[in-house]
Formats: sequence, structure tokens, C-alpha cells
Amino acid sequence: MITVLICDDDPIVRTALEGYLAREDDVHVERSVDSAEAALEVLDAGAPDVVLMDLVLPGMDGIAATRRISARPGAPAVMVLTTFGTEEQVAAAIGAGAVGFLLKSTTAAALAAAVRAAAVRAGTVITPELAAHLAQTASKESGDGSLAPQASAERSPSPSTHPQDGASPDAAGGSMPLPVASPTSDDADGMQDTDADAAAARFALTDRERDVLELVCEAESNARIAERLSLSESTVKSHVGSLMTKLDCSSRLQVAVRAFELGLVSAPHRRQ
Repeated sequence: MITVLICDDDPIVRTALEGYLAREDDVHVERSVDSAEAALEVLDAGAPDVVLMDLVLPGMDGIAATRRISARPGAPAVMVLTTFGTEEQVAAAIGAGAVGFLLKSTTAAALAAAVRAAAVRAGTVITPELAAHLAQTASKESGDGSLAPQASAERSPSPSTHPQDGASPDAAGGSMPLPVASPTSDDADGMQDTDADAAAARFALTDRERDVLELVCEAESNARIAERLSLSESTVKSHVGSLMTKLDCSSRLQVAVRAFELGLVSAPHRRQ
């Protein structure tokens, strides 16, 4: 069993990551904390196999935390997470001792594959989403549209991944950043059904799409959603694809976080 510590100051992101990793039989999230300082305290009591570390945190940032964690005897593998990825950030993270670097828009399947690769120290892990993102950024900066994502991907090995259920083949590109703003618990408690209805109307979501969205936010698989809603799996995939399009997202993880942010579903409370 691969044990994981998540460190991210956004409770919505933490809950989404926990939910997707919980679907993996060989991965267990031991703790989820909101600061580097809290992560270091957890590690004092025992190290997990992998730490998923947000790059931007209150207090100590993710790079400094990664450096301190990596300097420890028997240190866990640190995977750095961020909304945006630049070559400078990747270099800083790897230089601090991180074994990999992921965009928060990484698909659930790629996230799980990256965690497994990090746990066995299978080289530097940069997912195809990030490789493509870096290539697109470099292409824009250089003005040379001939730069292909594959060229960037060759810089570091990346885990073998497959598009997750409900994602179209084109959804693997990670250039769309994951929304990071999150409502407070008080805001979530005060969310009224009329607000969710207004948000759904704004994005022209059908009642059935809203039903599917609720279950996507519970990290349910397409098969499980189909069972719970008495639909065919192909119909669920169609609804998930429509949600990704309407909410302008490139992965199910993004859909879930975007739904919480927009008030389409109730935001989770901060976990202790």
C-alpha cells in the first residue's frame, strides 16, 4: 500500500485529490494538511511514501518545504503540485529534491500513475499534461509554432497514463489551470438552493447533468454513476463530456473543483 500526505491550502483541492486517490486500491491518503509547517509536524511522527506538495502556500512555500523534507533521513518522495507550470518552477522543485511536478489540472488517472512512479523513485516524473503545457508556453514565448509537446516530454520520463472515464482524448492537455479560489465554510453553509439553480442556469446545465455533477464531485466512477442514476455508462460519459465543455474544464478533477467554486454543489468543509 502506497501512503500519501497531501499538503494544499485549498480545502476543495485537498478533498478532490483525496477522493480520486481513494478510488485506487493500492493508494491510501494518511493525512491532508493546509500548510508546510503542518506537513513537517506530520512527518515528525512518521513518513508516508509520497508527499503531494502545493507550490504556493501561506508561510513556508512548497519549494522550501520540499527542500527541508528531502533533507531528512528516509525522506518520502515529494511531488510538487501547482496551477501553472514554468521551466523555472520545475527546475526549482527538482533542485529542492522533488521527484516530480504536476499541474493541478492533471487527470485522476495520471495523478495515480504519478504517485505510483514516485513511490518507487522511477526517475523524475513530469506528466504529459505538464509536458504539453511547457511546450505550448515555450512555443508562444519563442513565436515558433513548430515546437511539439513530445519534445518537452522527452526531458523527463513520465508515467504511462490513459484518459480517465468520461474524458475525451483531447482532454489530456493541461494548459487550463485549476481554479484555486475557494469559498469559506461559512459561505458554504449559507449557500442556498436558489444560488445553485442560478449557477446551473448560467451554464445551461440540465437537471440530469446536475445529477451527474453531484456524483462526479463525490469521486464516483462512470460505472457507479450509471448504477446510481439508472443510466447506461455511455450516457454518463456523454453527460460528463458535456459538463467538461460547459464548465470549460479539461479533467474530471477540474470539473469537481469548478463546481464547488461556482456553488453548483455544496463546498466541503475544511478537514482537520
